[in-house]
Amino acid sequence: MDQTTQSTTHGSAPTASRRSLRQRGRTVLRRAIALFTLWLSVHVAAMLWFGLHDDLRPADAAVVLGNWVEADGSPGPLLKVRLDRALEVYHARLVKKFIVSGATWGADYNEPAAMKRYLIANGVPAADIIEDEFGSNTYHTALNARITMRAREIETVMIISDFYHIMRTRLAFSLAGIDDARSAHSNLPPQWGVVYWIGRETVAFYRYLFHDYRAQGVIGR
Repeated sequence: MDQTTQSTTHGSAPTASRRSLRQRGRTVLRRAIALFTLWLSVHVAAMLWFGLHDDLRPADAAVVLGNWVEADGSPGPLLKVRLDRALEVYHARLVKKFIVSGATWGADYNEPAAMKRYLIANGVPAADIIEDEFGSNTYHTALNARITMRAREIETVMIISDFYHIMRTRLAFSLAGIDDARSAHSNLPPQWGVVYWIGRETVAFYRYLFHDYRAQGVIGR
């Protein structure tokens, strides 16, 4: 074999090896994308199932999770549809009381107070409404709901929130020691923002799933 032939033979081997590595890399990448797509599809399907299939067994109280309140103190659009759904189950006699849980920022922003005013304006006696001003996030709402349930001898609760939020909220309640919570989703009008919220809830669900919240102390009342 002359020198030219030897040089060609030795040069083609590394080229073939690099080509093989690239092909393997593409195969691994395609498989990883396929697995991610499959996982995401299953997760979103589960989110839709838990969120859109209400568990309307009667409960002692409805836990309404807070959301944005307008500058005039009225519920924002997302909070209003949650409260309207809560009123539906109340007037259907599926719940007897309300636990309204949300954030408070200073003297001018109070989600539970806004929720209570709205419920009273729609025919709910003030005595049937319990305010939780320490529900700054979903897990804190769950922890404080457990405290309220023990203090008020409430045995069962129904979660009221938007469909994309139900699955994570049920997980939070389970982590807080409330395993048999019912749920009903709000009649949220179609909007593009739901795509963002589904993505956000997907990330938040696994943060709740893998974070050791049980090690945290109970906040609130």
